[in-house]
Amino acid sequence: MRQRERKQLQRYIELLHNKKLVDEYTQYIDRILGAHKKSDSAVDWARLYAVPAPYGSGGAGPKEQEARQALEAFAPRWYERGALMRLAERRRAALAAAVEQAAAEDRAAYEQWRAQHELAAKVLAGDADAYLRVIAEKEPLDDLQQLGSGFEFEVKDGTALEVVFRAHSERVVPTEELSLTKTGRLSRKELSKSSRNKLIQDVVCSCALRIARDLTSLLPVQKVVVHAVDELVDTAAGRLEEYTILSVAFERGPLLALQFERIDPSDAVRSFPHRMSFAAVTGFQPVERLHIS
Repeated sequence: MRQRERKQLQRYIELLHNKKLVDEYTQYIDRILGAHKKSDSAVDWARLYAVPAPYGSGGAGPKEQEARQALEAFAPRWYERGALMRLAERRRAALAAAVEQAAAEDRAAYEQWRAQHELAAKVLAGDADAYLRVIAEKEPLDDLQQLGSGFEFEVKDGTALEVVFRAHSERVVPTEELSLTKTGRLSRKELSKSSRNKLIQDVVCSCALRIARDLTSLLPVQKVVVHAVDELVDTAAGRLEEYTILSVAFERGPLLALQFERIDPSDAVRSFPHRMSFAAVTGFQPVERLHIS
């Protein structure tokens, strides 16, 4: 390969590598800014409660009945006599074992239905323990661990939830912007303080919207109050301390009416009762939390 061709190949490989880095950066920014665009499927607790029992609790289940009919209809084949009688005995034993297995499967199905029925009844009644159990089992916010952690839940009178989550702004939001030059070279430009602060604000607000959206899909609550906390510098002591930086109360109706693909997350949060002290130059400042009355 000639030197010129080798240089062109190296340049092409470098271009592909740079494009890959920029594409990954763009996808990452889209992901952290678009947390609110996804949501878990809604759970219809009334429909789950209305599901009928698989069979009456006092009698045999459908699988057991079918297996028992097969056992009762058993008859040795004409050739299963004398020395071959053992074949008939083994077939009958297998049918008897099938009855026991079918009965066990019926009982498991009934217990599963009963557990679901009882849980649905408690959820529909606004039972706090049932709410927390559903959250623990379904883990609706598990995929948000990149953007926040330490989720804490408190149920308020069965119609509302308070959620605290810890944002990780310094870790999550990049400090520089990647792009391609006209010649295909990689450009790394440090984000200005105001640009990065605005990015942090949108990420935190997007995460808050997603939390409220997931919880209203999972549970029949009418209100979700989200408190975001993060580390800020305590100017008196000169060290990082944890403060509440956002507190917002989402009502179910207005929340579900949002066009999530088109909204600006920070603007959307401002349309709900909230406390947020933010300026592009200084970023978030501590606020007092809203409380459910």
